[in-house]
Amino acid sequence: MTAGDDSTPAGAVSGPVAGAVAGAVAGAGTAARGGDLTGQATVRDWRAGSGGSALRDDGTVVTLPPECLQDSAFRFLRSGQRVQLHVRDGFVIRVDLPGR
Repeated sequence: MTAGDDSTPAGAVSGPVAGAVAGAVAGAGTAARGGDLTGQATVRDWRAGSGGSALRDDGTVVTLPPECLQDSAFRFLRSGQRVQLHVRDGFVIRVDLPGR
């Protein structure tokens, strides 16, 4: 799957990093509570109701499902915005302000 491939499941990690999804995510984040991984990214695009994508600092493209804003400080996202990602089992589960 590539960054422009619409077959990427919602919230899944994809991009130029070769190997398993877990390996790509584990190399780019730090451990947080409950075994979740966290890391910062820049929002590439966002569409209300359907989600969007973000570019992690290591170049990995991450799909952002619309439900990742639930229990978040955000109501919407904009391109270029820096965010903190919370990832569990290779999927983005929440997006927060950087440093949270």
